[in-house]
Amino acid sequence: MEKRWTVWDIRSGKVGLHQFLEQALGEHTDRLQRGQQVIKVIGGLDESGETELEVNPRPKMFFQLRGQNEVTHLGGVTVVDPGEMLIIRARAPHRERRIYQRKRYAHIYTNLSGHRFVYNAFVLCGDKRKRQKHIATAFTDNEKCDFAQRLLDELCQCATEGDDPSAHLTRTLAEALLRQLAIILGSPQWEGMANPLVVKCKQLIQHQMHSPGLTVASIAEQLDVHPDYLSRLFSEQENQRLVPYIVHCRMNLAKEILRNLNIRIEEAAMLCGFAERAYFAKVFKRSMGMTPSQYRAQVRAAR
Repeated sequence: MEKRWTVWDIRSGKVGLHQFLEQALGEHTDRLQRGQQVIKVIGGLDESGETELEVNPRPKMFFQLRGQNEVTHLGGVTVVDPGEMLIIRARAPHRERRIYQRKRYAHIYTNLSGHRFVYNAFVLCGDKRKRQKHIATAFTDNEKCDFAQRLLDELCQCATEGDDPSAHLTRTLAEALLRQLAIILGSPQWEGMANPLVVKCKQLIQHQMHSPGLTVASIAEQLDVHPDYLSRLFSEQENQRLVPYIVHCRMNLAKEILRNLNIRIEEAAMLCGFAERAYFAKVFKRSMGMTPSQYRAQVRAAR
């Protein structure tokens, strides 16, 4: 029998976020087929622009795992229970409040941006004897994200502007969306490349870039090749060196974290595989021309 991972296995490091989300998408798709999946959609827009609630330029999609997510919005309050899906339409004002279940809370939060599918695991523990918070973030680049984005937009419009949010069309669109996201996770953009070793190398980087131990040597060991051979092959195939590529991936992850998560810079650095904030800030400024704090302020000002 295939092992069923829990979100606590992400916290302990037994499973990666990518693998766990693949499992979660499959489970929610199965529930949709059986007519058992609860989907809640928030879509009220504030035309005045004067709301004190949070406004996100992109749709959010949540998979509630433990505890409840109490969301205040223009239409009232929506409570999301474990096993339910929540979709918040782009620019729909809202505020979240997490409610513990036996001192635990967890959800998966995802969004789509251009050719990128971003996903985050958010775990809270109310027991002060244990680590209070754990966040894992990853992304997959794939041109199929454009189609998934259109499905999500159509689902939001159908659910919020139609007569019945539980109508057949809404559920059909939700099932199609989950299947498309599963395809995206299973077939990153570089999957059609000629050399399978480079493909596997890129997959390992995507899945492990949060780890400070991710190096050319560690990747080569997992692929059972010499580090020099891997570096030379990667340069020949990609016209860039492997170390700068790893840094580039980590900086892309850093931008997504700073854009979407309200956490300290030290925590963002750790999620990107940097043990020290100062070194993270130095690398980020060299790449982006500004510090992480300046980048976050610029993104918020543009919303």
